[in-house]
Amino acid sequence: MIKELALQLYVLFVKWFFLINRKKHPQNKIVFVSSFIENASVTIPKLMVETKKEVVFYNFSKRPFDYHHTKLTTHNKHDYKTHIKMLRDIATASEIIIDNFYPFLGAARLIRGTIIQTWHAVGAFKKFALEDHSLDKRSILSYRRFKKSYRNIDYVLNGSTIMGNIFKKSFGLKNDCLLNFGMPSSDFYSNQAKVLDAKSYMTTTYPTLKGQTVITYAPTYRDKIFEVHHLELDIKYMLDTLPESYSIILRLHPAVNFNDQRIKNKRVLNLSNVESIENVLSITDILITDYSSVAFDFANFNKPIIFYPYDLKDYEHSRGLTGEYTNLVTGKIAYNTIEIVDFIIKNNFDISDIGSFKNKWNEFSKGNNTQLLIEKIY
Repeated sequence: MIKELALQLYVLFVKWFFLINRKKHPQNKIVFVSSFIENASVTIPKLMVETKKEVVFYNFSKRPFDYHHTKLTTHNKHDYKTHIKMLRDIATASEIIIDNFYPFLGAARLIRGTIIQTWHAVGAFKKFALEDHSLDKRSILSYRRFKKSYRNIDYVLNGSTIMGNIFKKSFGLKNDCLLNFGMPSSDFYSNQAKVLDAKSYMTTTYPTLKGQTVITYAPTYRDKIFEVHHLELDIKYMLDTLPESYSIILRLHPAVNFNDQRIKNKRVLNLSNVESIENVLSITDILITDYSSVAFDFANFNKPIIFYPYDLKDYEHSRGLTGEYTNLVTGKIAYNTIEIVDFIIKNNFDISDIGSFKNKWNEFSKGNNTQLLIEKIY
């Protein structure tokens, strides 16, 4: 209740702030606000080549953005002064590009700029936004605040028919809010040269991966869990059972800090918040995940995916899924580490359905998403 009251007061403050600044006409300024750096880091360099506008990037991810340009201002700090500056830039921008939910959206109808939501996932196994089961535990005021916030979004990038239907339900949007092309970061998977460059970079930067069969474990984020000291995947058992030619990459959600001193082995690399998901997937031979959207990206490589929903019943109840889990996923489903290792050792994979899975969720992604977004901005 106290948190909700604080958020309501914050939205009132932002409304007041936007009202003061809305007297100013939108400037030739594009503002990016990102919790996940992948879309912005692809779009901004190309945008800088074509635009005469000032571009301001508020990077709230844990990975720094090192690109520099005379017309680009990047903020990597997350302090009070930066936040006020962000609100001022949003209030006076012609376009605002976001990739997540932000509380300031509750007051966004008072600004004149166009808000484009790129989102941070190609597809969705888990429910989110207004469909998220956890909202049932929130107050009616909280639900109304979320609903108003999502309706203040002007456009959403949409990679497929199925995801478009999910966006409409989750954000409460109409068809004319959907831009039928995918996320800029998805362009990577259509560019074989970039994929090969990424793989070469990974083997050069992490020589222990060279010649190895690489297994990547990339679970989804569990609500309100920011520190992890124990994984549900038994890494020690995998190392003891699998041949030395297998290496494991850990790629946890960007919001999570992981520290388990027991996992100290040259065959295990924790690259969470170190490498982009594109770099990690380029070197991956087998993906282990659960409800994470990383599966939709990895499907572009037509390689084995093991789904490991160890908490399926609890997750269905607390968060909710967009359909029956066994119908949503493709590939093998395991419920413990022993089953996972058994699949790997026996090479017991059927990848015949991955192509149709990829096409269903990447329907509108043709390798030119970044350019289409830039054209929409203009």
